[in-house]
Parts: sequence; C-alpha cells; structure tokens
Amino acid sequence: MINVGIIDDSQLMLDTLKSYFQRYSKENHVLFHIRTFVSAISFLNNYKPNYDLIFMDIELPGMNGLEAAHKLRKIDDLTTLIFVTNMSQYAVKGYEVQAFDFIVKPIKYSAFAIKVTRALEAFTDRELRKLKINTQDKAICIDINKLMYIEINNHHMIFHTEDHDYEVYGTLKTYEQKLSNHFFRRCNNCYLVNLRFVKSIEDNYAYVGKDKLYISRPKKTSFIRDLNNYLGAN
Repeated sequence: MINVGIIDDSQLMLDTLKSYFQRYSKENHVLFHIRTFVSAISFLNNYKPNYDLIFMDIELPGMNGLEAAHKLRKIDDLTTLIFVTNMSQYAVKGYEVQAFDFIVKPIKYSAFAIKVTRALEAFTDRELRKLKINTQDKAICIDINKLMYIEINNHHMIFHTEDHDYEVYGTLKTYEQKLSNHFFRRCNNCYLVNLRFVKSIEDNYAYVGKDKLYISRPKKTSFIRDLNNYLGAN
C-alpha cells in the first residue's frame, strides 16, 4: 500500500489526479491510499510522516507549495514530493526542497503514469537500502550498511550508526523482522547487531565498532553460528 497525499485548491484537479491513481492502480496492480487537501495549511496541520508520495500544487492560497515544502522538509526528509504547476519555471526551485520531479498542468495521464512509475521505482530502491525511523523531531532514513546495532530499554531504542545515534520508541522485534535479510542478529534481548560490524568475540562479548556488547547464554550458540555463516559467505 502506497500512501499518497494530493494538495490542490482545485477540486477538479483533485478529482482528476484521484482518477489517474485509480486507473494506474488497475493497470499496474499497485494499491494506493489517497488523502486530498485543498490547502497546504490543512495538509501540514497535525502532519504525520507516513506519506510515501505527495503531489503538491505550487500556486496555493494562504501558503504556496514552495513555502509548504520547506516546512514539510523540517519534519519529513523522506517522502517523495512531486510538484504540480502551471508554470514550469517555478519547478526548478523545487530542488531546494528535494523535490523528486514536477508535472505541468494540464496533466495528461501518460505523463502522470511516467512520473508515478519513476517515483515508485526510486521508492522501492530506497526501501531496499534504507531504514525509515521516526524520531521525536522528524522522519529520517538510515543507510542500513552504516547501522551497527540497535539497543533497546523499555521501548526506548537507540540506533547506533557509524555517524550518529538516533533515539526512537518502538519494539526490537519489529526491526528484527525488517532487517533479518540484512544479517542483523540478536546477541541478547537488548541488542540487534549488524554482523558485518562484529570485529571479534571474546568470552561472552561481541566487539562491535568501539562497543562491547554482552552475548547472553541462550543467544550465544545461534549468534556465533550466524556470524560464522556470514563470514563464510562473505
């Protein structure tokens, strides 16, 4: 399911884009959940960073699309943004707010389908390599290859990467399922470790980056086995 937001002050344009998404869904077997907004202000009020794709008109009343996009990027770096505009010269400013693309009115379905296909391909590629998390301040995307391990204590989670630590709330089980194909394994109930960062194992400890993580007795056999399998395959 792809979550889509459409922001345009024209009901005709909202209806047109919704019908295009419905047609695209039937033709390409992709499910969309669509929400529409007639202003950027109503869209940003109580915004939750769970949109995968946003179509936003640039010329909006009260707050134009470019202003809205700047505010959007302060709370969500990840969503794919496509500007809709009557004037293509405005669209170049979209790169300031990491706009993925733009489409010029009047919109033909053929052009719409091309833009959506490209956006979904980029989205899928990002999903394979990145992990989306929601901190208290904003949604961010972590490069899985830089994530060393995840630590948890009473639903308080810390994502330890090579560059930075990020704190979120959640359950380790959720991320264990998401990352199982990327060689992440538990060394105890508090740590989910990226095996590629394990430097050594000494006694009951795994040395991960600069950190020393305890390996519990119930997890030790499977953790060492999975580490040996990973090292043998790589």
